[in-house]
Amino acid sequence: MAYFARIDVAIRVWVSERMIFVELSDKRQIGVPADRFRAIRNLSDTDLARAELGRNGQTVEWPSAGAGLNLDSIVQGRFDVAD
Repeated sequence: MAYFARIDVAIRVWVSERMIFVELSDKRQIGVPADRFRAIRNLSDTDLARAELGRNGQTVEWPSAGAGLNLDSIVQGRFDVAD
């Protein structure tokens, strides 16, 4: 039987110098470079700063750009690596 760790939900998201930061409900803070994700790497700094939490803290989304990232992928380091 496989064991999968429960990933807490994000309670806050912010962007600084093209780094996306999330704070989890267990108070961990994780930062990832935005340019590592094809879906958002071409967003302007202004658009990138408009990050919002979605799906009850399970995603980070940019509604105006129609883009989003899954929290599990961010926490577990499964990046959509850009060239």
